[in-house]
Amino acid sequence: MVESRGCRMLRRIFGACSAVTRIYSDELERPLKLGEHASVRLHRLVCTGCTHYRRQLWALRRVMHAYADGEAPPPGDPLDGGR
Repeated sequence: MVESRGCRMLRRIFGACSAVTRIYSDELERPLKLGEHASVRLHRLVCTGCTHYRRQLWALRRVMHAYADGEAPPPGDPLDGGR
């Protein structure tokens, strides 16, 4: 696939999705640096896919923390026959 010059420029300004998703994963482990925070905020302005990915990561984190704390088993848990 041949990239247009404009596409390369946008990627340089807003960051590539692969880099942003890595930063989102890092965000679960540690606070983001100012530059990382700014770059992902800019990227989210133009990329709905990465915005949805971040929401899914945080939702998964909440569910896993609730499960680890014994608050609620995940619905449809295959270990209990899907009940």
